Amino acid sequence: MHLGLAVAAALALGCGPTSSSNGKPSGSPSDPVLTCERVADVCRLDKSRLGVCVQSKTGVGFACQSQH
Repeated sequence: MHLGLAVAAALALGCGPTSSSNGKPSGSPSDPVLTCERVADVCRLDKSRLGVCVQSKTGVGFACQSQH
């Protein structure tokens, strides 16, 4: 019984906050995010390289991975 309530609550609340209000990935090549908050955001690896946010290898949090 409690499992059904937990599933219903999870579905009602969604997957947590997104990086943008419309649900699309945030960041762009001209304005990348500095901190990854979700998969597919465009991020900055360093001054001259961009990356894409991916799930970290530990499964907790996100990491900026090189596009090349």
